[in-house]
Amino acid sequence: MTKAPTFEGSGNWHWRKFIIMHNLSNKNISKVIKVLRSHGINGIFATTTPTSLTWKLEDLLNELIREDEYFRRLREEKQRMSSFYLDIGKS
Repeated sequence: MTKAPTFEGSGNWHWRKFIIMHNLSNKNISKVIKVLRSHGINGIFATTTPTSLTWKLEDLLNELIREDEYFRRLREEKQRMSSFYLDIGKS
């Protein structure tokens, strides 16, 4: 029986899903994301930039993870803060 190869590198990107789109309009990007999510496909969605096209793949994936974690924490903090204030409603 052949042993599975080991993963090398410094990132934890091996266990993530990345959907990286290139040269699509904003409208088409939105369509792609909507269709994929409707089929239960989730992950880190990203588009290429002139800068990201020059990066090594591992560096790009690590940066996408950092950005994803940052925005995830931001959403969680926003949600925490919205529940912090009393909702007295309007009479």
